Amino acid sequence: MRVGDVFIEGIGIYLPEKHDAARAVEEGVYSAEDFAANEIDEVPVAGDMAPVDMSVHAVRHAFDRSGADPRDVSFVLYATGFHQGPNGWSPASYIQRNTIGGSAPAVELRGHCTGMFSAMQLAVGQLRSAPENATVLVVGSDNFSQPLVDRWSHLNGMVLGDAAVAVLLSKRPGFARLRSVGVRAVPQLEELHRSGVPIWPPTTVEGQTMDLRARSAHFVRHSPLAAELKDLLVDGQQELNDRTVADAGLDSMSDISWIGHINASRAVVAERLLPLFGFTEERSTYRLGRDLGHVGTGDQIICFDRLIEQQLIKPGETYLMAGVGPGLHFGTAVLEYLTTPPWSA
Repeated sequence: MRVGDVFIEGIGIYLPEKHDAARAVEEGVYSAEDFAANEIDEVPVAGDMAPVDMSVHAVRHAFDRSGADPRDVSFVLYATGFHQGPNGWSPASYIQRNTIGGSAPAVELRGHCTGMFSAMQLAVGQLRSAPENATVLVVGSDNFSQPLVDRWSHLNGMVLGDAAVAVLLSKRPGFARLRSVGVRAVPQLEELHRSGVPIWPPTTVEGQTMDLRARSAHFVRHSPLAAELKDLLVDGQQELNDRTVADAGLDSMSDISWIGHINASRAVVAERLLPLFGFTEERSTYRLGRDLGHVGTGDQIICFDRLIEQQLIKPGETYLMAGVGPGLHFGTAVLEYLTTPPWSA
């Protein structure tokens, strides 16, 4: 989707206390082999803090930094990937009630690791039909401190961290411009994230743990699409890359200054992610995410925030965010960094 007329007014981040990965090995919850291979130093762990409460902190942080008026929010989108609280309840409305109030619609979007990309697409459509002063609040959060998920081992080359992010999107000029955003589905690979697990009843009702490593391995052993898996992944990502870069008005990927990706091990980043974009580690967010792990919906936003705070990205440079998640979905967006925001000067 070609954008250009939507800006980022504010970013808010909430990170709970970090849990040292070496200590997790000593505690027997993280294998020494994975620790050595992943090269992930630590991850934020929220414990019994609800993801919506982390989100409340992130939203307040975004408004405090930006000085934006909460009364201008015309829509609230809450991107999630894991359980948020009581069944039959609206976590987006909880966040709204405890931050901006008002009467704007508040909707949860269960988009998993590409939820922020889908939310940004929806935000663009909302803003283009809204008053000039309208703001769309996009929030993302997950807490994996739950009995049904093992943050340390359920994915190859990744450890799960807990965090919340908030982004204020507006038609008013901000410190960054959203030049393009896109999401591409590869529904042939829907089974990849459930292979070997019955669809019904829900695994949460049955008390089954979420083990995506085991499901992926089952898919590779049993699915007739296993032989096509690599090609489907590579072709899907590269097609979306080309489209998003072109929609941003750029000639090629070489016009991108920085790439933000899922926080993973150095091997996963070097062998499976960066080759898809033609980037080296030095212009990626790998090093910025070694104390985060994969935080579900927020990896790329937190690392963009860190690029700004550490003054690594310069005005005029571009930032490509890229993610992949269940569905199977790829998500990409191109941000143009326009000016240093007051909170980072």
